[in-house]
Amino acid sequence: DRIERWLKSYSEASGQPFSPEQLDAVKTAVESRVFILTGGPGVGKTTTANAIIRLLIKMNRSVALAAPTGRAAQRLSEVAAVGAKTIHRLLEWSASEHTFLRDDVNPLDSQVVIVDEASMLDVHLAAALMRSLKPNGQIIFIGDVDQLPSVGPGNVLRDLIESQVVPFTKLSQIFRQAAGSAIVQAAHMINRGESPVFPEPNNSDCQFLTIDDPADIKEAIKTLVHSTLQKSGYDPIKDIQVLTPMNRGPLGTTVLNEDLQNLLNPAAVMGENLEAGNQVFRPGDKVIQTVNNYDLNVFNGDIGLVEHAGFDGGQLLVNFMDRKVTYMKEDAYDLKLAYSITIHKSQGSEFPVVIIPV
Repeated sequence: DRIERWLKSYSEASGQPFSPEQLDAVKTAVESRVFILTGGPGVGKTTTANAIIRLLIKMNRSVALAAPTGRAAQRLSEVAAVGAKTIHRLLEWSASEHTFLRDDVNPLDSQVVIVDEASMLDVHLAAALMRSLKPNGQIIFIGDVDQLPSVGPGNVLRDLIESQVVPFTKLSQIFRQAAGSAIVQAAHMINRGESPVFPEPNNSDCQFLTIDDPADIKEAIKTLVHSTLQKSGYDPIKDIQVLTPMNRGPLGTTVLNEDLQNLLNPAAVMGENLEAGNQVFRPGDKVIQTVNNYDLNVFNGDIGLVEHAGFDGGQLLVNFMDRKVTYMKEDAYDLKLAYSITIHKSQGSEFPVVIIPV
């Protein structure tokens, strides 16, 4: 079988042995019009996806990679070594016409579309994506079905799997390099309904600190961000992300963002700033877009850094890594400080260090 011979050769060249379920996933993916690859952390989804991409290219099929958010698309580009776009960019959203330019009348040029972080897809975006495929096109969804469902309506990935109509592979074997991670072990234990076991903190990538009082928890977070982790070489703004289940309350994003902004990026005398609602943005602040803004081409969950604030009558310049966006003051109300964000908003992102008050 030509596919099996290629997989054997690819595995030897890359030095990455494939499990039987990975081999089955690759073969099924390239032979199916619609396919889903799912599984928890550390089970080899990225390795399997890379093999699928390489094999499709070897078979002379044109491949487009996409993800629901800018951060997820950037991460996909990095791990796949192939350019990826947000789904909105792939489908060519027109701000003037308020519709996608790619549809069943004007389908995508690529024969195969691969969508990462597919658990974030709502029904509207999924429908637009399916309409944009060529009549003989293929689509492959990749995502962890146990992650939070989309913020928008629907639970597309889980519903497709549970329909038993669409071919899928759920990877379950944890690989040796991931098996040593306490984060991966804890995630799988929680999915199984078990209480995770946390090893000694000194040599573990996952630690649990027992602190009862919310005020003490907040002080511990500030010490970790501003002192402990910074001394270990982590940038407190770019590398560390505080995630919390809620916006309100003593450990919600509102309170934590105010405290962390004052700690990490305090106001300068005569410094630039822009007030929008109950927030003040300063150069250097980490911010997150909270709704889709098709005119500015920024989308819910995009995280960036403020470069300038309050210039030219109240504008804001934000660097979203792959692009810089100028906000008029009325659009800046859709931004929030992002030193702390909700777990829902973090979907599809990766951070070197995460702190979660529970």
